[in-house]
Amino acid sequence: MHGMTAMDLPDWKPCIVASSKFEGQLFADILRNAGVADTLLIADVGSALAGLRGSRVNLLFLALANEGEALEWVRQLRRDKAHTQRKSPVFVISAQLTAAQAERFRHAGANAIVGKPVSTATLVGVTKKVLAKPRPFIEGVNYVGPCRRAGIVTAGPAARRRETDTAKAS
Repeated sequence: MHGMTAMDLPDWKPCIVASSKFEGQLFADILRNAGVADTLLIADVGSALAGLRGSRVNLLFLALANEGEALEWVRQLRRDKAHTQRKSPVFVISAQLTAAQAERFRHAGANAIVGKPVSTATLVGVTKKVLAKPRPFIEGVNYVGPCRRAGIVTAGPAARRRETDTAKAS
């Protein structure tokens, strides 16, 4: 059994990277209500990667208003071989949740994407699902992140979540 598999809520040490301090605090409150006491909030996206170096966080929640900025942030984290949080699970919280968007985040290296509005049950449930079945970390020329063959965990009001499953044949 992997160490992350049996992690209880009080053992979660998440970092929330958000576009605004207000939004980040909302997600911190959701996690605190679920029993997660130790949360790091970073509302300055530009300094988030540097601010995470050497931190003791073990989960990353990314709530950025700009999808392109969020995709680039995940890619930079995964490709920085010296970053201490490079292999941490990354959960993207998004206002839009489409199959195409989930696919883009899967290719960037995210573990899961959660659509807004976010409930405590949904955020905790998706996180537990990812932690219960950790995927091997892949380091390739064109991709760095959790194995993409298992797809990406999604939660929220998405329709036809498996539409792209047959598109990948390799």
